[in-house]
Amino acid sequence: MPKVAHPTPRVILKKKSKDAKTGFLYLKFWYDSKKVHYPIGDSVEIKYWNKKAGVTTFNKKYGQEYIDLNSKIQSFKRWALDTYKADHDLSVEDFKKELDYLSGRLKRPSTITTPTLFKFIEDYIETKQNSVSSKRGTWKKFKTVFNNLKLFAEEKKITLDYNDIDWKFREEFVEWMYSPPRKYSANNAAKVFEVIKQFMNEALRLEYHNNKRHQENGFGVKREKVQSKVRVTFEELRELINVDLSERPRWERTRDLFVVGCYTGLRFSDWHKISKDSIEEEDGEKLLEILTEKTKQLVMIPILPELQIILEKYDYILPSVSAQEFNRTIKKVAKLVLKEKTFTRTFNTAGQTKKEKSLRCKWISSHCARRSFASNFYELGVEPSGLMQITGHSTEKQFFEYIDINKRAEAKRFRIIVTKKLEQEKEKEQEQEKEKEQEQIQEQDYMQDQDHNKGQVQEQLQVYEY
Repeated sequence: MPKVAHPTPRVILKKKSKDAKTGFLYLKFWYDSKKVHYPIGDSVEIKYWNKKAGVTTFNKKYGQEYIDLNSKIQSFKRWALDTYKADHDLSVEDFKKELDYLSGRLKRPSTITTPTLFKFIEDYIETKQNSVSSKRGTWKKFKTVFNNLKLFAEEKKITLDYNDIDWKFREEFVEWMYSPPRKYSANNAAKVFEVIKQFMNEALRLEYHNNKRHQENGFGVKREKVQSKVRVTFEELRELINVDLSERPRWERTRDLFVVGCYTGLRFSDWHKISKDSIEEEDGEKLLEILTEKTKQLVMIPILPELQIILEKYDYILPSVSAQEFNRTIKKVAKLVLKEKTFTRTFNTAGQTKKEKSLRCKWISSHCARRSFASNFYELGVEPSGLMQITGHSTEKQFFEYIDINKRAEAKRFRIIVTKKLEQEKEKEQEQEKEKEQEQIQEQDYMQDQDHNKGQVQEQLQVYEY
């Protein structure tokens, strides 16, 4: 799963005047789309400041003083990032005030009562659920982790509080998640611990506890690379489109929706947004304009012939189907084309990584359509930057982790791009050759005209002489 991108805190040096020999340190951080400059309260001689690294350089003059200052700089950067991760709903002023509390400039107002860990988590989830920017997937994930914690405490017959989240808890909770009937994968366990850390960081920010064990290296679970990615190639997609499903209307509707996903790259939750009103025309080309549900990004997608046919077939009102029914039916439809084709699936269960041969059709889903879009068009030679604007990936690293491209496919993509470039160069050379030939013809015509004119002049001179 792609990692979530966070703003990067930096420390900069500001001079009061152009000729000043010292400058004052400020924390620079983008928060809520606003640039925040927070004064750290220390000054540094400019010649001992490493602008690129944002730290002081070692020198005999200040020695330990600047070493301690570098530690302070790192603390401010960590506080800024932890505060951002803990709660995105803070205003800029509250964000600055939180830095005041963490740095000791201000004393945080004491609370009347400190809730228990479970009471805090319950209230935290309720707050997130009722937030204006609430996302169902987020608070639902929080509830799942909370239920796991309650079930763990119930089975172990213990009461979990803030100070109980230590290394012993980590060891026992990981073992509990890997044990039957749960048998969590390492990646699922990693997600659970990420949420637990989020709970603990928010409670720490509110000064409900001072336990920082969860922030120590290795406290979570390391993610494992797995391979369950499956896509449908353009060739297979054409076969699927050509299958006659007129006697199975439900299968036909499911197939058509899958094709829409393969040619738009949209998530299942965005398919229903397609309508005549979402079609824009620019320079004679039709484009699909959709505001995505998950990321709230506006994407523009070219309408290719395969997509146009299906949109017209349903008069731009696509069939409605639940995600469960779609994913159940598309596996049966895909088997008509994929038949017994297999792939090597790498997966993790109960903390153990395993491999197995599996039928590709078993792993076809609505999400597979989106991955097929990204993989197929990348293989065709489309630049990642163009595809990322549609898929919503913020970095190429995330994009390449997402798509299903092997070495053979990469070689095919290389051949397509190089062949296209060579053809363009060849066309360019041919065009230059034509221009050169044209210039030579024009030059010859000019010389012939000159010879003709010269002959006429000589004839006239001879007449005059006579």
